[in-house]
Amino acid sequence: MRNPRRVPPVPGRLVLGPDPIGLRQVRDLTIWGDGGLLYVVACDSNASVGELPHDFLQRPPEEAGYNASKVALMEVLATGARPFLVTNTLCGPLDDYGSRVLAGIVRALEEIGSDAPIGGSDETNMETSQTGVGVTVVGRAPVAQMRLGSSRPGDAVVCIGRPRDGVRVPYREGDADVAAPRDVLALLETEVHELLPVGSKGVAYEVGELAATVGLSVTLRTEASIDLDASAGASTCVLASLPEEAIERVRTATSLPVEVVAHLRAGPDDPMGVV
Repeated sequence: MRNPRRVPPVPGRLVLGPDPIGLRQVRDLTIWGDGGLLYVVACDSNASVGELPHDFLQRPPEEAGYNASKVALMEVLATGARPFLVTNTLCGPLDDYGSRVLAGIVRALEEIGSDAPIGGSDETNMETSQTGVGVTVVGRAPVAQMRLGSSRPGDAVVCIGRPRDGVRVPYREGDADVAAPRDVLALLETEVHELLPVGSKGVAYEVGELAATVGLSVTLRTEASIDLDASAGASTCVLASLPEEAIERVRTATSLPVEVVAHLRAGPDDPMGVV
């Protein structure tokens, strides 16, 4: 069912400036701005990962909280904003087990040195037999610091990290090819123009979203060694647009694998080409 109260998307190409911005949807983000500041909201959920009887993936419940908060944090950080508020919706009681889920959220914030307060609510009316949690992150930054819509014609697009969904392709947070929020912060200090964490729809889809935000077309590099359509689960990799000549310098700035997956070009014709 279509959401009749969905926040309206940005019409056409995203352009950020000093004028106030009403509530707008940009990809998975909700943004608004006033007084020189831009506010960014991202959310994610995680379900059936934990130690309860009907959890599909039997893992410590801390992973559910960490993964849900990790995705939302990476989406906010990638824009150049910094989180100042986090809320959670715990799909179970805040008992010892529920506290372990929330500990995963705390861990994700601690890893980036954030002291953003955590609010939220839990479920005590119904008995639950699966782990579930949703996390919303609200961030802000001066408009001049924002990276949204900063990709340019001629940019290469690289995938940093590798897509892993946790089921078909198992992984653990901390693996050498799995991106984390702290990697986003480090990449913002390099020559990248724009960052976009990859989700369950895969690299090719997110490349298209990156280009559409600024009205560019895409040439996908089909000989890339990674599956461009594979789910990246809890954002195990991130896309970066950058000048071609900066790729090697970015490779030296991160321990994650870096691979060119596309190039951005001007022109609306054939918006998703392949080579």
